[in-house]
Amino acid sequence: MKTLLYIIFSLVVLLVACSNPNNNSSGRDKAMIEYNSMMELYDHRISRGDYQGAFEYANRANRLADSLGNARDLAYTYTCIAFISAKMNNFSIASKNYYLAYQNYLPLSDSVSFARLWREWGRSSYENGVYDSAAVFFQRAFEMDSLVADNFGLKSDLIYQGHMFLNIYRSNPASPNHDLLVSAYNNFLRARDYGVHTSETEIHNYLTTGLCEVFFLLSESERRNKGKNCCSYADSCMNYYPNALKIIQRSGNFDDLVRFDLMKVRLKLTQKDVKGAEYLADSLYKHAQHEILTYHHEAAMTAYAMIAIFKGEYKKAVEHFVEADDYKISNASYGQGYNLTQQLARGQMESEQMKAFGREQALAGKNRAKRMIIIVAFTVITFLVVILIMSVRHARRYKKLNKIITVQNEEIKAKNEEITAYNEEISAYNQEITESINYASRIQQAVLPSKDDMKKLFGDNLLIYSPRNIVSGDFFWALSFGGLKFIVAGDCTGHGVPGALLSMLGMSCLDSITRNLNLENVSAGEILDKMRIILKGTLKHDSYDDSKTNDAIDLALVIIDAHNMKLQFSGAYRPLVIIRSDEILRTKGDNMPIGAHIIEKEHFTNHVLDIQSDDMIYLFSDGLTDQFGYRSAKRPSEVFNMTQFCKLLLEVHKEDFQTQKQKILQRIDEWKKPKQIHQQYCIQTDDNLLIGLSVKNICALEKD
Repeated sequence: MKTLLYIIFSLVVLLVACSNPNNNSSGRDKAMIEYNSMMELYDHRISRGDYQGAFEYANRANRLADSLGNARDLAYTYTCIAFISAKMNNFSIASKNYYLAYQNYLPLSDSVSFARLWREWGRSSYENGVYDSAAVFFQRAFEMDSLVADNFGLKSDLIYQGHMFLNIYRSNPASPNHDLLVSAYNNFLRARDYGVHTSETEIHNYLTTGLCEVFFLLSESERRNKGKNCCSYADSCMNYYPNALKIIQRSGNFDDLVRFDLMKVRLKLTQKDVKGAEYLADSLYKHAQHEILTYHHEAAMTAYAMIAIFKGEYKKAVEHFVEADDYKISNASYGQGYNLTQQLARGQMESEQMKAFGREQALAGKNRAKRMIIIVAFTVITFLVVILIMSVRHARRYKKLNKIITVQNEEIKAKNEEITAYNEEISAYNQEITESINYASRIQQAVLPSKDDMKKLFGDNLLIYSPRNIVSGDFFWALSFGGLKFIVAGDCTGHGVPGALLSMLGMSCLDSITRNLNLENVSAGEILDKMRIILKGTLKHDSYDDSKTNDAIDLALVIIDAHNMKLQFSGAYRPLVIIRSDEILRTKGDNMPIGAHIIEKEHFTNHVLDIQSDDMIYLFSDGLTDQFGYRSAKRPSEVFNMTQFCKLLLEVHKEDFQTQKQKILQRIDEWKKPKQIHQQYCIQTDDNLLIGLSVKNICALEKD
């Protein structure tokens, strides 16, 4: 009887196990599965162009990788966050996350990962116009790829460097640097000679378009200088031109399309084929009559102007150039419409894919239902047999079972009471932590200059100070010493408690440095130099290679001499904005923080500026310009970038400071609000700090 019961029970367990394939995975396995899911969702959001959603999934994956202690995955998620930041024109945030990725790759000694990191960092740098850093990163990538003999990586490094030199050369048409063009040419030729198959890849497209354009520019240079190789370079360009044009057309970049259309017209003129050039211009004009996009109009008018110049008909050339400029202005709005159309098309394709997937799931569900009916029927029959057999057993077995159940219930009750007590203990502990952080906030507020202190030093002023998590990594500091007014806006690494501790250290450094100032030779740049030395010594950051953390401070320091109407400024990743006569005067800080950094200049730059009585001075952290929100109901979330922020300051700068504060906070709050039902309200991204000063108010205090 026992053997029969055992066999029946085993069958039931086996069937239940087959119908419920979930296993008892460990917590680490579950975390790894969740990490992989986050990265798949990240890739999906990137493919849709939803950078806000991708940013959130990358952050969640970053936290999971950190909890798992996997340095490689953690480094990769930092690289993903950096990539998104660069796409959204937040190059400073991208650089910080690339730096964090470097720190996590460092213990692995993985040359392939290092090379990929330097290459991506370099590409992000040159696409954002930071060419000096890009050159350093590409060189490091090339050294790493050479070390491991990665021919594909070496080919990619050379192609990206070639495009960097080409962009620099193209950005200064008034005074072209021929050496840059030669450097681009040499890099493309070296890349072409590497025996690596790159067909149908992005890197192959980069090489094709780069070679086509560099051969064209070389032919133009030879034509201007009456060189012998003009026709040879032009023929080489024509060999690459058909494939390059197809690649540019697929990309949908209107500026590139206009440039490549005009390139062929110029080549025809170089070959003195005026009829061929006129035929191409007429073809562009015919396209312009049948298409909504206006880049053909711009290209056609420019082509006609070039032909007129070649014929010596300069008056007609001027008329065509004027028409081309009118169409060029229209191209920007049409370009936005084109991108929106592409996005809608991708959404439609995804919708069709989801419908097909739903049909497959429905069919699979029917098959599962049939199997489940068979399993349930067999289980019910087996259960009835077990009940029949067990009913003939002696009642004593049930009594023993009841006793066991009673004991188990008592144990469960005791466990529940233990869990309840543990939850109460955790709640009390959390309350204690919150109270401690609130107390720390009061201490931080006490150390910061009060409203009365700021008014006494600068007169009426604007101050927006909004921590994200009770205490803040942003801080401001002010001092009046020897007829000079000092004001600082700082942004420490991170936010919350770690950022607040670093902000206290930053204010302590400033107090220490200013106690020993020489009034005859005060320099804002030297103050930042001394602050960097003290901070690196306190945090034991002897050198970049030995540094294990990225603790640093972004900071803007202004020294105002109201008697001589002079201003000194020095910045670490933070700018100075002055509004004068309805014009924005923006002075950038150095591209390095106060602390250990991968590329450190020996000294911070000290800017000396003249000021006027009607000037408005603004200092701020990156919290407001990095705030996610919605421009319209038809666009995904994006950041409130520097251009929008400066435009907002220009709109409100003539108002009194209280009105300025209300309008700025109202605009930011409207930016965060969703414009459609399916969108979510964007939470505060970072600590916020904005300081606004009036030179007129400061001068009035000095007179009093």
